Amino acid sequence: MRPRFSLRILQAVVAFTASPLVSAQTAKVPVIQDGKPAVTTVTPAPKGLNGKPVFAGVWGTPSTDERKMLLARGVMEQGRQEQPALTEWAAERYGYNRDSRPGSKLEGFAPSNFGGRPELNPMLKCVPPGTAWLITGWNSISPQEFIQSDKRIMIFYEYDHTIRQIWMDGRKHPEPLEPSFVGHSIGSWDGDTLVVDTVGMKPEPWLTSNGHVASAGLHIVERYRRLDNDTMEVQLSYDDPKAFTKPWNRKLFLRYRPNWEMIEGAVRCYPGSEDRNSQEDHFDSLFTTN
Repeated sequence: MRPRFSLRILQAVVAFTASPLVSAQTAKVPVIQDGKPAVTTVTPAPKGLNGKPVFAGVWGTPSTDERKMLLARGVMEQGRQEQPALTEWAAERYGYNRDSRPGSKLEGFAPSNFGGRPELNPMLKCVPPGTAWLITGWNSISPQEFIQSDKRIMIFYEYDHTIRQIWMDGRKHPEPLEPSFVGHSIGSWDGDTLVVDTVGMKPEPWLTSNGHVASAGLHIVERYRRLDNDTMEVQLSYDDPKAFTKPWNRKLFLRYRPNWEMIEGAVRCYPGSEDRNSQEDHFDSLFTTN
């Protein structure tokens, strides 16, 4: 069990895990965000009766100590993620969302997870999170649960309790396809790698917490690989000729949390909700001057 995480607590977690003061050198044992010891042993990933990897269970973002462990093992690579090659259309919208004009509230600020103009941030507008935002946006630090069967794999994101269905029964994307926030996802196996193909997403949500956007033509390909019992690698490709001059490739890692349970009502976004009000208060405090 975990204590209920409000968005304000999650923000503190990000600051904590990003701090260079938190290291394996200062901790007696590697820990995860809730202060519990991290798994340091490497055991094989389980497989189901069909011979394919089992992804079922709750997964969360690696802690600072776990990232150091993965770096030491050569699983993770040191360095920054690939940056998107933006078209003029996307660059204009990104600059607008970042509000980087002279005299703006963010002039001189480095890009951060808080995005640019608060009034445009989907977290404050209560826009349902899109697939890209779920994977790499602010709430990517929120836990997610994989529920797996031969017919479909469901991913239940704790943030706003969004659910994605990945159809594994050989079906194709429907035509015509009615756009939705999470789009339509179909999956297949490439050896032990789960390949997910998603199209049909509404363009309203940002792709990232920084304010990157895409058009309705966005095509996302995800490749999920369970490296061992406790580590999952996720490779992403965002393909949208209107937004990118070439596909934008990203990589992230998840860690297995067998003792965690998904929290009911965590970070729900609706007008007047406690979480939305705390978000608005936080953004107001960022830009309040004495």
